[in-house]
Parts: sequence; C-alpha cells; structure tokens
Amino acid sequence: MKQKTTAILSAAVLALGVTGTAQAGTLEDVQSRGVLRCVVSTGVAGFAQPDANGVWGGFDVDFCRATAAAVLGDGGKIEAVTSTG
Repeated sequence: MKQKTTAILSAAVLALGVTGTAQAGTLEDVQSRGVLRCVVSTGVAGFAQPDANGVWGGFDVDFCRATAAAVLGDGGKIEAVTSTG
C-alpha cells in the first residue's frame, strides 16, 4: 500500500512540474512575439465584432486587451483571430 501511495504522489509531483514548464514557455512566447493572439467568435453581439474601421470591440476583446496590458504593458498589442467553429 505504501509503494502505491508513493508512486501516485511521485506521478502527481512530476505532472505539476511539467505543467509549470509549459505555462512558462507560453508566457515567454507571447512576450517574445510582442503581441497577444486572441481567438474571437463573431456573430455574438457584445462579445467580439469589428467596427466600420476594422477595430475589434466587445467583452472578449476587452478581456484580451486587459490581459495584453498586464503581460505586455500595452492593451493595444493584440491580434484578433476569428474561430472557425
């Protein structure tokens, strides 16, 4: 029983270590790219929609801008990528 518990705890610790590394890599990728890519779904009023000038607006876009401001120091450094489904 003790070996089984030790094996489970060891696997959990290893899994947490791998997860932390993946997240750090993603943050570093965004910072080195200098722009935050946000997937937006069009067709849902109030969430994501470009205006007549092509500037995206809505809740999802505002959340993306807030995240870009926190990570990159500039809320305007976003790239809206439309989802396909």
